[in-house]
Amino acid sequence: MKAPIRILMSIVCVMFLHSFAVSSDNMDHLGTFDPNFFAELTDCEYRSDTLFVMGVSGFNIVDVHDLENPELIGRYTPPGHPYTRFYHAAVGERTAYGFARDDGIFVVDFSIPSQPQLVETYFQDSTPPEDGQIHDGYLYVATHSDGVQIFKVRDDGLLTWKNSYTDVENATALKAIDNLLYVADGAGGVLVLNIFDRISPTFVSRIATTSAAQDIDFNGDYGVVAVGALGVDVIDFSDPFNPQFQSNYEGVGSAFNLTVDDNLAYVARWDRVEIIDVADPQNPVLAGWEDTPTRAMGLTAKDSIVYVADWAFGEIYKFGEGNDQDIYIDYSFLNVGFASPNEQIDTIFTVENTGGNILNITEISSSNPEFTVTPTSAHIPEDVSFDFGISFMSPDSVYTTSDISIHSDDPDEEIVRFRASANGSGLLEIGDPAPDFTYMALDSMEYSLSDYLGKIVVLAFFASW
Repeated sequence: MKAPIRILMSIVCVMFLHSFAVSSDNMDHLGTFDPNFFAELTDCEYRSDTLFVMGVSGFNIVDVHDLENPELIGRYTPPGHPYTRFYHAAVGERTAYGFARDDGIFVVDFSIPSQPQLVETYFQDSTPPEDGQIHDGYLYVATHSDGVQIFKVRDDGLLTWKNSYTDVENATALKAIDNLLYVADGAGGVLVLNIFDRISPTFVSRIATTSAAQDIDFNGDYGVVAVGALGVDVIDFSDPFNPQFQSNYEGVGSAFNLTVDDNLAYVARWDRVEIIDVADPQNPVLAGWEDTPTRAMGLTAKDSIVYVADWAFGEIYKFGEGNDQDIYIDYSFLNVGFASPNEQIDTIFTVENTGGNILNITEISSSNPEFTVTPTSAHIPEDVSFDFGISFMSPDSVYTTSDISIHSDDPDEEIVRFRASANGSGLLEIGDPAPDFTYMALDSMEYSLSDYLGKIVVLAFFASW
């Protein structure tokens, strides 16, 4: 008889509460753009007190001259399927180009910001536009395995396709500087092309990155590359024919979008923003960070002001030494343990004040009375951690959870929540037999887990954005 399939897990736990190069996060919240409609914001571009925020909602044009009170002044929503998404955009003087993958390139005239108008939608079969840049009258577009597409930008903003460069792995982002085009090419690292002849790129060099290259920007001659879970690479491109790897900064979270301004790399890392000082290319250091309310998908920065497309909201922060108190918890789930019926078990959770003023915890509440927290209030000085006790007692041994809500005077996170659980034996543990299930795959065939008895099975979960 074949052995049952068992759950195989590899868990890597990184505790970083006291390991940052800076104890204070150095970022203060200024304002929030709340779309009040289905948005799923993925990136943003800043132009002279105007913020262009992209997502399912298309283009949102936001006046940010008052950073604490950003105001939506115009919006273009693509017609048709409600999930047409502008992942990124290239913004010109009066025309913007939204890159919507299989839905094409949307050319939008925003010369009247309150009334942006669609001018043209450009489709090219099986060529999904992801990111692009306007450079010297041309639009260069990264289209994944289809390479780099090159368009002439006409005086009226419309596009004329000219050529493509297809010897790529997975072109996801690009940066044009003078006569060179730098392509973040996924598993292919960074590809350098000569675009002296704007429509006929030629190969210059390629350099491997620590992991798949997903975005690129520059600090002088040094390229700063987002490489996913392994963070950020710094590469010397002073000799584009012979680029030299300088360093890697791993950090926390998956780095997939970044911008560089004045020796600082601002990096979107899913549930946080990190600011990395890259003045010394061989020794990048963390200069600031902020856990964002939802998902930090994309960002831009100018003069220490950071604009974040945070999925549900547009958030605005100021980087620098600040005096605001700032609450920080380095986890979203806490397993209290296992308790027999009517047995009490106790553990602690830690709250840190990473700001520059006293943090006042005014209330801590539990959604489940079987979990209790003591104390329920505290005053935490700057750069100090405080341990709270959490107790669990239940009349049975059933798996159960509670939402723990921490109320404080943190100006941008008035309530922070995490989920506590106990009696986890109600869930699958490492080594337990996996329950059988059947699913339909992309080839329209049905498969059951039991078909693979005795074999190692890896289940991959992912989303399409």
